[in-house]
Amino acid sequence: HYGATGTAGKQSDHALFGVATTSTMPQDVHVDVTALYDVGANYRTFANANRATFDVRVRSAPERQLAAEIEGALQFGRQRYEPDSMTSSPQTVRAWLAGVRFGRFSAPKRRASVLVGADVLSGDATPGDATYRAFSTMYASNHALYGLLDVIGDPATTTRERGLADVFSMASLAFNPRVTGRVEAHRFTMTSGRGRDIGWETDVVVPVRVLPTSTVELGYSVFRTGDNASSIGLGTPGAFRNWAFVQLRVGF
Repeated sequence: HYGATGTAGKQSDHALFGVATTSTMPQDVHVDVTALYDVGANYRTFANANRATFDVRVRSAPERQLAAEIEGALQFGRQRYEPDSMTSSPQTVRAWLAGVRFGRFSAPKRRASVLVGADVLSGDATPGDATYRAFSTMYASNHALYGLLDVIGDPATTTRERGLADVFSMASLAFNPRVTGRVEAHRFTMTSGRGRDIGWETDVVVPVRVLPTSTVELGYSVFRTGDNASSIGLGTPGAFRNWAFVQLRVGF
C-alpha cells in the first residue's frame, strides 16, 4: 500500500512483511510461530510506525478430552506521536499480548464442548510520552475474538490505548446432527490507568444446517456497560446494547 498520508500530512510508503510456520511436536502438540514487520504505518495520532511483532502459540490437539492453548506475543519498534499538524515526537514501541484457553474444544463429532480462557493486551495510560505500550492487533479481523456485537473492534482504538483484558467462557451443544447451540460470555476490562471496568457481553448463536454446505444462523447478543465504559465513549454505566441477527452461510 503506497502513498499513505500521516497525521501531519506527510507522505510515506507502507509495507507489511510476514512469515508463519507450524510444527507438530511429540504428544501431538502443535507450535505456531508468526513474525510480522509493519513499515511506515500511519494510524490515529501515530505516524511512520515501524513495528515488529513476534507471536508463539502452543496448542494441543482439540480432539483430546481436555485440550489447552497458550499464546504470547511481543511488539516493538519506533513511531512518531503526532496529535496535530504542529506536534511530532519520537516514541519507542514496547507492547505484549498473552492468551490462554482450556477445556473441551469444538471438534468434529463432539456433541458438547466447554472452554474457558483469557486474552490480555497491554495498554498505555499515557500514550503521548516517549514509550508506547499499547499492543496493536493491526490488520486482524477481531470479530470472532472479542464478542459478536463488535463493541470491542480494534482493542487499542476502542480503549483509547489503555489495553484490554477479556476473560471469557464458551459452551456448545449439538441437539441433533442439524441443530447446534452456542453461548459465549465475556468480561471486559482495561489493563492500564484508573477505572478499568468496561462491561459484560453475552452471545447466543443457534446454527441450523439446511443443506450439506449451507447453514442458517440465528443469534442474539447483549452488552451491559461497566462503571468506566463512559471514559472511552461506550455509554453510561448500566446501559444495554442489543443485537439480533439471522444470516445464511454457504460453503463452496
